[in-house]
Amino acid sequence: MKKNIFREYDIRGEVGIDFTVGDAYFIARGILSYLKSTPSGLRRIILARDGRAHSEAIHSQVVRAFTEASIDVVDIGIAPTPALYFALQTTSTPSGIIITASHNPPQDNGFKIVHNKKSVCGKEIAKISKIVENKDFFPINGHSPGTLNKRDGITPYVDWLVDHFTHLKNINPKIVFDCANAVPSVVLMPLLEKLGWTNSKVLFADLDGSFPNHAADPTVPINMTDVRHFLEKHKNFELGMGFDGDGDRMSPMTQDGFLVPGDQLLAIYSKEILKKHRGAKVIFDVKASQAALKFVESCGGVGTLVATGHTNIKAAMRSMRSPLGGELSCHFNFADRYFGFDDGIYAALRLVELLDMRQTSLEALIAELPTSVSSSEIRLHCKEEDKGRVIKAARDFFGSRRDVEVISVDGVRAHTPLGWGLLRASNTQSLISMRFESSTTEGLKEIQSEFSEVLSPFFEKAELEKHFKN
Repeated sequence: MKKNIFREYDIRGEVGIDFTVGDAYFIARGILSYLKSTPSGLRRIILARDGRAHSEAIHSQVVRAFTEASIDVVDIGIAPTPALYFALQTTSTPSGIIITASHNPPQDNGFKIVHNKKSVCGKEIAKISKIVENKDFFPINGHSPGTLNKRDGITPYVDWLVDHFTHLKNINPKIVFDCANAVPSVVLMPLLEKLGWTNSKVLFADLDGSFPNHAADPTVPINMTDVRHFLEKHKNFELGMGFDGDGDRMSPMTQDGFLVPGDQLLAIYSKEILKKHRGAKVIFDVKASQAALKFVESCGGVGTLVATGHTNIKAAMRSMRSPLGGELSCHFNFADRYFGFDDGIYAALRLVELLDMRQTSLEALIAELPTSVSSSEIRLHCKEEDKGRVIKAARDFFGSRRDVEVISVDGVRAHTPLGWGLLRASNTQSLISMRFESSTTEGLKEIQSEFSEVLSPFFEKAELEKHFKN
C-alpha cells in the first residue's frame, strides 16, 4: 500500500491503487495496535460504514482484525459519520471507526478514527502509518476472540434529534434536500417522516456508491445544479440543502440559487448563540471572510482563526470553551445544545429552527452581514514536494513588507491595506488553496495580482490567469 493514504485527518485513498481490500486488514491491525498502546487502552469499538461499493468488504476485514485481537465490535451498519459520533457520545463505548472516503470519488475509501470521543489525526495517524510499515502489530495469538454485535445506530440518533427539535414538528417547510445517493439519506428519510415534513422533497435518496448523479460535495456549485434547477422550477420552495458523502457537512442554497459559503452561515448561526454566550469565541478556519468575523464581533463575540481542518476546529473549541465553530467547507460544530462535533443534519435543523423563529428567509439573514468582495476558494494542483517551497515564497514575499500583517497559523494569510489573501497547502490532496477579500473589486484584483506574482515561478501563466480572471 502507498504511504500517502495516511493523511492529516484520516486514512484515505483509491481502492486497488493506493491500497487493496486485503490491505484493509493490516491497516485495521495498525489502528488497533495504536489504540491499544494508548494509556486508556481499548476493549471495544463501534464500527460504521458508508454506501460505497467496497465498504462492506473493507468492513469485514476490520471486523476480522479486531475480533481476532479480543476486541468486541459493535456494528451500527450503514450510517453517516455523525451517527457514529452520536453513538460514541451517548453510549459507554468512546472509540470507533467509520469506513468512508467522505466526498471523494467513488473509487476511494478509507477510515475515520475516533478514540475517547476525539478524532485521531496528525501525529497519531503518523504513528499508525509507522506501525503498519514496520508490521509492529499487537499480537493476536493466545487470545479468545472478541464478539460482533449488530446494533441500530440510526433510530436512537433520529429519535434524539426529534426530541430536541419537537418545536419543529409539523411546521412543514418547503425545502429540497440533496443526499447525492450517499448515507445521509438513511437518517434524513426517517427524520423527515417523524417531524411530519411532508412538503419537503429529497433528491437522490437511494444509496449508490458510484454517485451516479453527481459527486457528494455540496460546496462545489456544479454538484448543486439539481437543487438550483428544482428551486427555479418550484418557486414556492424556500431553500435547498445538500449533504456530503458521509453527512458531516451541509451546504445551503437560497431560493434564488446562491450557494452560501460556510463562513457566512457560521456567522449567521452565531447571532442567536451569542445572546446566551456573550463574549464567547466563535472558531473559524483560516479561510474565513473578514466580513464574517466582523459580524461576530458586532454580535458580542470574538471571531477566532485557527488552522483549517475539522479536528483543529474541535480542539480549539474545547480549549477555548467555544459554543460554535466551523469551516468555509461547511463543517459546523455546535457545543451549544449539542456535543461539539460536525454534523450536517443537525446543522440543517438549526438553520430551519432559526428561520422559523425569526420568520424570515435565508436571503434576509445573509443581507444582515457586512458586504465585501471575496473570491471562492481557489484550488491549484501542486506537487507534494513543491508545497513547502510555494508557502515559503509567499511568507518571504509578504513578510518583508511593513504594510502587511502576516498570519501564519496555517499557510500565509496576508492582510494588506486593500484586504487580505490566503495561500495554504492542502492536508488531504496535492493542492494549494487560496482565497481573497477586499472592500472593492479593484482591491480584490490588486491582491490577486500580488499573489500571482508570488506563484509565477511555480505555475504556468495560463493556469494562474484561468483562476484569477475574476
